[in-house]
Amino acid sequence: MKPIQFFLRYTLVPFVAIVLVASWAINKESGEIDARHEAYPQLP
Repeated sequence: MKPIQFFLRYTLVPFVAIVLVASWAINKESGEIDARHEAYPQLP
């Protein structure tokens, strides 16, 4: 495996995971206020 593939695999994958979790947390936090007034069936 080339060093650049190694670098991309071990930096891009965690970075994407962090972005997904962060965006989910932001959406959940901003949605909390609305969720009190109306149920969101797509939320767990």
